[in-house]
Amino acid sequence: MYFLKCWYNGREYIERKNIVDQPTWLRNILDVAKVAGLIQQVKSPPPNFILWFTTDDTRNLIEFIGLERTS
Repeated sequence: MYFLKCWYNGREYIERKNIVDQPTWLRNILDVAKVAGLIQQVKSPPPNFILWFTTDDTRNLIEFIGLERTS
């Protein structure tokens, strides 16, 4: 399962779905974060990790927020 919270135009949207239903745009962002060492593991899961990022209106990655390299 994955849990995604989005904020857009002052509104919060929540998505909780099976990992196999994860959209390609999100999978791509997670791949970049993994390669860059930006995934923050949680000491007592769930969740397994937390990742903050911003996208444009078409869900292209703009930046990762408040994270330091872990590797």
